[in-house]
Amino acid sequence: LRRDSEIGKVIVDPFRSLSRLKQLVIGKKTRADHPQVMNASIRLYAEAANARTKLENGFDLTNYDERTLDFAKEYSDKLLAIDVNVDTDTMLNICWDLLGKYFSKAETGIRQEFVDQYWKGK
Repeated sequence: LRRDSEIGKVIVDPFRSLSRLKQLVIGKKTRADHPQVMNASIRLYAEAANARTKLENGFDLTNYDERTLDFAKEYSDKLLAIDVNVDTDTMLNICWDLLGKYFSKAETGIRQEFVDQYWKGK
């Protein structure tokens, strides 16, 4: 756990618990899109951390950088905060909403079959 200064809440740090979560959840009574959505979300969350470092070091941010930061803030608030308690399907639906809000289909890197079924974005 760590405090996220962007949202002012304690969150589950996804980088410290990722492999354990994969072992416990993936493939066990979960949707087929789960691994793809989780991997895309964590990759984009990590890219936001890189964008934050660029910002802190005085570099200009690209539009993509700004979108990753906005995504990470909302992802933390809606999914990583310790006061969030949602089931797996709801979590996946929230992820799809956020991915569609901030990124193009291509930027997510999610397989086309899942994009065709679940995409809620532009």
